[in-house]
Amino acid sequence: MKNLSSFFRLHRKKIISLFIMSSFVGLILATVKVNISGTYEGIFFLKGKDGAVLEVRDDLFLGEEDRYIAGIDLEREKDFLSGLFEAHTTTTTNRSSLSYEWNSKRGEGFVHNYLPHGRQLLTMFSRFIDDGGKETSGLFVGGGLPSVVRENDMVKKNETGMAYYDGLRWYHIWCNSNELISNSRNEAIFPSSWKFLGSRILHDNIEDLFIESSHEIMIDGVPLHMTRTAVFNAGKTYFVLTIRIRNMGNRPTTYYYLYGDDPWVGHYGTSVGNVGWSSDGVSEILYQYKGKLNTKKLHYAGLFDFVNDAIG
Repeated sequence: MKNLSSFFRLHRKKIISLFIMSSFVGLILATVKVNISGTYEGIFFLKGKDGAVLEVRDDLFLGEEDRYIAGIDLEREKDFLSGLFEAHTTTTTNRSSLSYEWNSKRGEGFVHNYLPHGRQLLTMFSRFIDDGGKETSGLFVGGGLPSVVRENDMVKKNETGMAYYDGLRWYHIWCNSNELISNSRNEAIFPSSWKFLGSRILHDNIEDLFIESSHEIMIDGVPLHMTRTAVFNAGKTYFVLTIRIRNMGNRPTTYYYLYGDDPWVGHYGTSVGNVGWSSDGVSEILYQYKGKLNTKKLHYAGLFDFVNDAIG
């Protein structure tokens, strides 16, 4: 006992310092949340939530810009490294090609469609926080890269969702897709609440890319299985998203499925100047005001930034 007392007297400062350090580390672990997704877009420090003072992440999504404090973006470094192994000589030639990043486990990523003469189409999937404060997983259009999100600039946010680069500037085409399924009681079930079953690359090369994601939604006790497939072709100024819903239960059920988007074409955050458009395959119709379409007669519909005189 005497030897033990002597030991404590001799090493009292070290013991106290070790105790303080351990308490400090414990406090940090209790107040700092570390979230590593595996995308390694950088190192970002965000204001904490759900009891945490600080959150450290390796990625940054659209919708988190108000929480962003500081960070290091590795996008240029990743582009440089990928350029050492991939040949994308499409910026000044007539050749088109595809480039992408996809995290199959998390079901998020983006696709670059390089068009002739320096033009690009960029499409983001599940790189955003929805209205409920949750992340989506799967082929849901929306979001942005950290280099755009961290600056929280409306002009730079044109480069989110689906965007077009004409060689000089980015034009916003598609925002975070507004999507939901409701049951027979009109209770809305948003994609971030759907069970994510996984995703995979079905086919990829420099000219074609097929991505698939799978989901399960419970409707009044009946499981629905949804398969989403996105098809990209180099040089095409669009992509095809196919959505298949299958009843996996042992009885029928009723559901309502909605898909839409904010009419922010050309400029993020505003629809000023946007004009509605539809066609029956023969004639074109323009719409300056909100209205309904007869889908039995009209085969196509959309919006474009044309300066709407009725809006200003």
